[in-house]
Amino acid sequence: MPRPRARTTRSRRSIPALAALLYVLAAAGPAAANPSSCATDQPPAPSPRIVHGSLGGLAYNVLLPTGYASSGRRYPVLYLLHALQYNENTWLALTDVEELTAPFTGRQAAIVVMPDGGPGGWYTNWPDGTEQWERYHMRHLIPAIDQRFRTIADRAHRAVAGFSMGGIGALAYAARHPDLFVATGGFSALAHITIPEDAYRGAPASSPRTDAGSPGPRSAGRPRPPYRTPDDAKSGCDNGSNQWGDRNSDATNWHGHNPTDLVSNLRGATVYVASGNGTPCDPLDPVDRPTIIEPGDAGTLVMSQDFAAAAENAHVPVTTDFYGCGVHTMRYAERDLHRFWPLMTKAFGSRAPAAFDYRSTEPDFWVWGWAFHADTQRAPEFLEVRGVSKNGFTLTGSGTENVVTGRLFAPGRRVAVTGALPAVARAGRKGRLRLRVDLGPAHTEKQFTPTDSHPDFVTRIVRLRPLHG
Repeated sequence: MPRPRARTTRSRRSIPALAALLYVLAAAGPAAANPSSCATDQPPAPSPRIVHGSLGGLAYNVLLPTGYASSGRRYPVLYLLHALQYNENTWLALTDVEELTAPFTGRQAAIVVMPDGGPGGWYTNWPDGTEQWERYHMRHLIPAIDQRFRTIADRAHRAVAGFSMGGIGALAYAARHPDLFVATGGFSALAHITIPEDAYRGAPASSPRTDAGSPGPRSAGRPRPPYRTPDDAKSGCDNGSNQWGDRNSDATNWHGHNPTDLVSNLRGATVYVASGNGTPCDPLDPVDRPTIIEPGDAGTLVMSQDFAAAAENAHVPVTTDFYGCGVHTMRYAERDLHRFWPLMTKAFGSRAPAAFDYRSTEPDFWVWGWAFHADTQRAPEFLEVRGVSKNGFTLTGSGTENVVTGRLFAPGRRVAVTGALPAVARAGRKGRLRLRVDLGPAHTEKQFTPTDSHPDFVTRIVRLRPLHG
């Protein structure tokens, strides 16, 4: 069956503020040197609750709960992300986050980490390899924070939220790493970056196959690009950004970072999105802690509504707060943080889902303790992973997919496999199985690009049954 068409436009999106936001998204190509950052918010006044730190030369602020020094207890943690042309100081300088959290004790208390995300870093690994913000935050900053501070270092006690650019960063981080965050909040978030296209609803899982087929050879995936710490001075401002690549030739990468296309990954998390409509509530709104485009909430409202509609279609509960008048400023980001906080703290401690679905355009990814490696001949496209549990899983995609299961079995345990090879797999020393799944010929055209001819996907059901003796 042909996959759904990728692009459908709707006239309701022809609004000036939305066009301005899309201009910000597509601005100006690769970044050049920028020795004078446009993100100029200065550190707040000294406070015993605020710790200024750095990792790899990039600054972060940590706001500790009242009584942290004397309590000895561990705390959940919120990563609070800043907007375009702002920095790690903005939340402390332009909102009441310090005053808001001062009286919180018990379950309401949490550590707040406010990292640098680059003035225009967009919380992603740029496809040209120059700026690796996602890798920095997920693989370097989080472990460093857990080591230095008394966090409860697990998914059940970690949240991420942000405003504007930080809002898409928070939603994308939570959707791309659902095993790291139990709650996420997008405040006036650019939650649908492929607008005016409709949300991608996934390849149809029709006519599933249960036989093993003829998968290709085993593969451990493609080499990872070398890591280097992002360069704050080169991430945006007047020199532009290259955060997702060219909108046409790298369209698959845009979809792979679009929260609206990834919303099904958030099943089991607490999700909050909020936006005003771009109309000032009072005459001082446009100058009260202004951002790059004060009327921008007319656009983020449309994007957030699309995100919420996609979530409903995917049966993912989302708390929405579309509050009418309100503009794209830190005054309203502050408002949204106030409303997100109790939802977040209620979510802390929630159990992980017993089974998970996941969608990704990455050729190699690791999620919930499982690893997936695409056929090395496959062009960039989504792989749909559904119903993953100790009993098996369903994949929809193309090419031979190599799967390394989570730690499901005792080392050396023999497991009967249907729908993949080997037919009898033996768990390794960490209790994992290594399987090869036949999803038909590997597609050679990038998904969503103008040359995409909408080839068929293959759906394969894999079942696992431990053997006795």
